[in-house]
Amino acid sequence: MRIVDMESIEMTKVKPSRTWIGYKEYRYKGSVLNAFGKCIKENWFAETHAKSRKKAINNLKHQFNKSYRLANTSKLTLPGILTEIW
Repeated sequence: MRIVDMESIEMTKVKPSRTWIGYKEYRYKGSVLNAFGKCIKENWFAETHAKSRKKAINNLKHQFNKSYRLANTSKLTLPGILTEIW
């Protein structure tokens, strides 16, 4: 998993690697809100591999918490675009 924070990035389709059989790649682009609806980061971009969309969202929230040194129990909302890459 890798985290990229860029103002603009082109989302293109890429083939999944052989090591991730059964997993799909997901990309998120959008803002991150805290439990009170306050915007923490306006334009955040991240990628992850997961078996389901729900797991991907949890992985992305965990990545954000780790990269911005927030508590693991922080409640985050990801209202942006979550794209499934084939």
